[in-house]
Amino acid sequence: NNGQVDPGENPFPGVLVELYLATQTPGVDVPLLTDTTDGSGHYGFEGLVPGDYIVSIPTPPTGYPRSSTVTDPADNREDNDDNGIQAADGGRTSSPVINLASGAEPDRTDGDNANGDLTIDFGFFAPVNLGNLVWNDANNNRQVDPGEAGIDGVLLQLFTVGQDPLVNLPVATDTTSGGGLYEFNGLNPGQYFVYIPTPPASAPRSSDVTDTADNQQDNNDNGSQAAGTGTPVTGPVVTLSSNGEPTTDGDGFNGDLTLDFGFYQPVNLGNLVWNDANNNGQVDPGEAAIPGVTV
Repeated sequence: NNGQVDPGENPFPGVLVELYLATQTPGVDVPLLTDTTDGSGHYGFEGLVPGDYIVSIPTPPTGYPRSSTVTDPADNREDNDDNGIQAADGGRTSSPVINLASGAEPDRTDGDNANGDLTIDFGFFAPVNLGNLVWNDANNNRQVDPGEAGIDGVLLQLFTVGQDPLVNLPVATDTTSGGGLYEFNGLNPGQYFVYIPTPPASAPRSSDVTDTADNQQDNNDNGSQAAGTGTPVTGPVVTLSSNGEPTTDGDGFNGDLTLDFGFYQPVNLGNLVWNDANNNGQVDPGEAAIPGVTV
């Protein structure tokens, strides 16, 4: 979703593209011409009268409902960048007004002659999501074991790389429910990290980290805790991309639900060294504690 055609990004065949006069309203008036993208994602309208036009796509490609970030909001004749402005309801995507004039079109960058503009391109992507579990890692082995319960009521904040949780507002927030589950939905592809400002009171210590990077392994701990029990916990940087997420976590290839956080309640051990005068292995009346012993 950078608004540019990058190596390895695939074209969409079979997408309906409509051409309108600039005086028409896309989706209301009858289009002047229509075309459908070929196997290489290309479309074209030929034999036009010089004038002002709008190119419009009434329906995004299946599975990719969002228009990319617009990098060419006007007809600046730069190729391989996104020209689509999507309607607020997420449906129709249209170009800016395009002025076509004989002998005045970009003949150096788009492979056409001076009578054609082949720079009007449209990018689409699928929103991505991130989640999904905060749990009581009772034995602190950093793995979700049978019988270990999720923890509800934990606040999680989502930030983009470069933000400071102590300074910047989060991109999104969620609170665990339904057995310790959380999820951030409808995200733009990009790099994020999850921040837990306050661990659960019932289990304030983060488990030892086993997954300090985004290796997309599910049901293990991803949280790094600042020094001391009860301090904030930060997840690793996660790179989310359309059609690039793990399919083993139950939500298809546009979501990463493997970012989990384990917490436990610290425990204590003690407590007596004494003079077992009769050597019966029991603390009997009158048998004294022995101070100053290093344990």
